Amino acid sequence: MVPQLFKARMDSDRITRWLRQYVYGGGTLIFCDEAMHAVPDHVNHWLHDTWGSRWRVGSTRSTEVVRSGDAVGPINAGQLTDLPLRWHSGFTGLRNVHTQDAWYRVPAGAMCLDKRGRPKPVPVHEYNQTAVAFATEGEGWLGWIGDNDGQPEQEMVIAAMLKLDLAEWYDSDCSGSF
Repeated sequence: MVPQLFKARMDSDRITRWLRQYVYGGGTLIFCDEAMHAVPDHVNHWLHDTWGSRWRVGSTRSTEVVRSGDAVGPINAGQLTDLPLRWHSGFTGLRNVHTQDAWYRVPAGAMCLDKRGRPKPVPVHEYNQTAVAFATEGEGWLGWIGDNDGQPEQEMVIAAMLKLDLAEWYDSDCSGSF
């Protein structure tokens, strides 16, 4: 996704209509990386106007997130439990995400770094912001991965959202990092 998608332009409107038809028809659309660099208000309007979504862009922090036990998706519950329990990266979170749509959240008591690189608590109002969300839209799925650093866990989450076999990651050379 490119940030221009979230701006009100004729080409963006045409692409948006096509993406909406694709997802409502059974496709999967996952926002990551470039969506995090767009103007939050543009993303918020686009999410609301296109999907009727309550999701709103939250804070961006380098912190640890934890996997939600209440998450659902197009894969079996066993595969969700194959995902890492914790994940540390720079995240752009979402607010107003339903519990069953939140795959990873900022936990109470999470720590982040201040501008001088010293640890400090994440502000209380940011607890439960969602770093990874996945929700049904029509016959398809809409995903958000707020990882700004491209950590290996991001690839695993994308694979799970696309119903790919996660055993491939555990059988690979990088399995020790999870």
